[in-house]
Amino acid sequence: MFPSSPLPGYESEDRHDDDRLPTYTPAPPTPGYTASPRPNEARINLATATRQSRTDDLNHVFVERTKHFSLTFTNQPASCARPTYGRGTAIQGLINIFKTDDVASVVVKFEARMFYSISTETGSGENDISLIEENLKVFPQVTTLNPASPSNSRRHSNFFSRVPQPLSEACPPELSFSLRIPFSYSYDGSSYLLPPTYSADVNFRDGASVKIRYSFKVTIGRKGPLVDRKTSIVIPIIYAPRSRPSKPIMDIFPEDWSVYYSESGVRKGFSSNIDVVQAFLALPHSQIYPIDTRIQFYLQLWSISPSTLAMYAQEPPTLGRSQTESNPRAVRVELVVLRSIKVDMLQRTLKFYQTLASASIRRYEHELPPTVRTAMERVQASRGLAGPLSVQNGNGCMSWEGQFTISKDEPLWGGCAGFLAPNVFVRDLIALRVIPPNYKDYPLKRIEQFIPIRLTTDPYGEELIHGMEIAAGHSVHCLGTPDSPVPSRKGGAFLSAGRA
Repeated sequence: MFPSSPLPGYESEDRHDDDRLPTYTPAPPTPGYTASPRPNEARINLATATRQSRTDDLNHVFVERTKHFSLTFTNQPASCARPTYGRGTAIQGLINIFKTDDVASVVVKFEARMFYSISTETGSGENDISLIEENLKVFPQVTTLNPASPSNSRRHSNFFSRVPQPLSEACPPELSFSLRIPFSYSYDGSSYLLPPTYSADVNFRDGASVKIRYSFKVTIGRKGPLVDRKTSIVIPIIYAPRSRPSKPIMDIFPEDWSVYYSESGVRKGFSSNIDVVQAFLALPHSQIYPIDTRIQFYLQLWSISPSTLAMYAQEPPTLGRSQTESNPRAVRVELVVLRSIKVDMLQRTLKFYQTLASASIRRYEHELPPTVRTAMERVQASRGLAGPLSVQNGNGCMSWEGQFTISKDEPLWGGCAGFLAPNVFVRDLIALRVIPPNYKDYPLKRIEQFIPIRLTTDPYGEELIHGMEIAAGHSVHCLGTPDSPVPSRKGGAFLSAGRA
C-alpha cells in the first residue's frame, strides 16, 4: 500500500509557485508567402523553374465553340494547339449551352484508341482497339442516399442503397465537368500504363503504322415534339506524360560510367589466329537521358597486337556519319540514337528503326579521363583481357570522344518516351558501328552494338507540378505509378555483347 504522505526528500508539485515559471511570449504571426519579394526583402537566388512559374504556365484555357454551345478546358499551358494533359491529371472545364429550354441530357466521354497495321510482301493487316472509355453524365445530375452503416442500420428501418434523384428539372446554362484520366488500362488479361499520344509511319520494303489517339466528346440530348435529337462535338486532346531522371548525370567517379564491351570477329576465309579488335564504349551510367541535354561518351578500340590497329591509322579518320566511300582506307565510326518500333501481327514480328540523333565524333589524342579509364579497365579485368588501356594510338589503342543531343523539336521524337502497348513496343536505343578501312578486303568483321536507353521529357531537378508529371519511380520520377517496363540492359538479341 502506497503511503498517504509524501516520501522524505520529495516535494510535491503543488508546492511550486506559478511565478517561478518563465513568462510565455507568443511569437509574431508568420508573414504570408509571396512569389515576389516585399520592399524590405531581397531575392538571394532563383531556381530555373519554380513551382510558381509552372503554376502560372497552366493557368490558361482552351475554348471550342459550336453553334449551340461552347466548351472550355481549364488548367492548360500557354499557346496549346489542343487540350493537353499529363499522367494522373483530370480533364476539367465548363460547358456553356446557349439554349437550355429543351435540353434533356448532357454526357461527356473520354476515349483512347490505338490503331496499328503492317504491310508486307506476303500480306497486310490492321487492328483498331479501345484502350480507355470513360463516360460522365453531367446533366441531369443525380444524388445518392448514403447507405447506413451496419451499426446505424439496426436503428433505422429505412435502409436504401443507391437511389438516383433528379436535382432539378431545367438544365442550367453553365455546367462543370471533371473526369480524371486513369493511370493504366487492361487488355487481354494484362495491365499497361496508359501510352502517350503517338503517331509513326514507316515505309520500306515492309511498312508499319502506329497511331494512339485521345478524344473528348460532348453530347447534348434535346427533347423534340416527335423524336429526341442529339448534337455532339469531338475534341482531339493530347496526352503527354512528363518524366525526369531521378538523379543528375555525373562524371566524378568511375561508377558514374557504364562501359559496354564488344569485339570484331574474323571473317570467313581468313585465318582464325588474327587478333580481334575490342571496343569499349563509355556512357553515363544511368542510361536515362533528358531531351535537349548534351550527352558525352568515349570510345576506345584495343588489340593485343599493335599491327592490327595500325591499319586503322593509315588515313586520318573522318568524323561521325560524314564518312564517304571516297576515303575507303579510313575507319568509320558512327553512333546514332534510334527509335525501335516493334509490331506483332499475323504471327509475325516486324521491327523498324528511325534515327532521332547522330553524334559528332572526333579522335581523342590524349589519355582518357581517369574515371573513364578506370571504368574501362574494370570491365577489361572482369573479362580476363590483358593489356593496358592507357597506351595510345599506334601502340594497341585508338580513342574517340563524342556527344549527342536529341532535340525536342525532332518530329520523330514526338514529345514522348518509349512505351509498351498490346502488340506494340516502342523503345529507344544507342547504336554503335565501327567499320574497318577497305572493309571488303579486311579480315575482321565490323563492330555493331545496340544499347537500350530511356528518354525523359525534362532534365533532373526540373519542378513538375499539376500532375503533368509522375511520382518517384526507381529510375524515372513519375507521379503515383511504377515505371513502365524498361528493356533489359543486356538488350536480348540486339546486343552483340552485354554490359559487364
